[in-house]
Amino acid sequence: MKLASVLLATLLPLFSLFGEESEPAPNPAETFHKAEELLKAKDTPGNAQMAVVFLASAASAGHAEAANALGFCYDTGLGVKADATKARAWFEKAAEAGLPKAKYNLGRFLLLGKGGPAKAERGMALLEEAGHDGIVPAQLGLGRIYYFGEYGQKQDDTKAFAFFESAAKAGNAEAQNFLGVMYRQGKGVKINSEASAQWYLKAARQGYAKAQAAVGDAYRTGTGIKKDKIEALKFYMLAAGQGEVTGQNPMEELMPVLDPDTIAAATQRVEDFKLQLKQP
Repeated sequence: MKLASVLLATLLPLFSLFGEESEPAPNPAETFHKAEELLKAKDTPGNAQMAVVFLASAASAGHAEAANALGFCYDTGLGVKADATKARAWFEKAAEAGLPKAKYNLGRFLLLGKGGPAKAERGMALLEEAGHDGIVPAQLGLGRIYYFGEYGQKQDDTKAFAFFESAAKAGNAEAQNFLGVMYRQGKGVKINSEASAQWYLKAARQGYAKAQAAVGDAYRTGTGIKKDKIEALKFYMLAAGQGEVTGQNPMEELMPVLDPDTIAAATQRVEDFKLQLKQP
């Protein structure tokens, strides 16, 4: 069956085409669920396009999750031609319904001036709401904004730390790495080498290259953690393997002064780590 025929067959039960004889309008939640199922197999030809049809039906009936998902489709060009203006409009509808993830999406569009004029004040307000509602990307984004002083906001280490901490506790590796930096430098919090090393370690164990290099430094110098030259080399090797120069340079300095058994042990730990990282 051609794609056009499939889409027509999909559209018929969604819209009232036959006046008084038409079937009752489908339940928006059920329609959204059908879209979700199609998107799980979006690589199957025609599935993404059909998902957009279902999302449009549910979103037009006021389903906030569908509106947000439809905004994502227009933002990324999934199953439909990318259109930032339409994406922003659908994010707006979902955000007006109070959906936290839509507040995040709309907030970043407003900050970037994507799909319409930039509105930094409202964008920040929406991101703050989303962050307080537990949306981790919003927490991370707010942390970065206050850490660097972006989008017209004054640099504020205290606020940056608070948002990074929320995202880090939720398991975000980049936020965990930022906490490692802030504890090490005393930015927004008192200097605490032990806490710095532990946050770096959490991020490093998720494969975050910058944190792996920092953990290598900690193990090499015994800063906030017990000295361990094998662990130091392991994490330098892991960071260098991802192209992180802050791991590459000290690794090259360290290896010539280590005995072959230490290098072999570190190499084996690297392989063990990579296997663990691949496990679900």
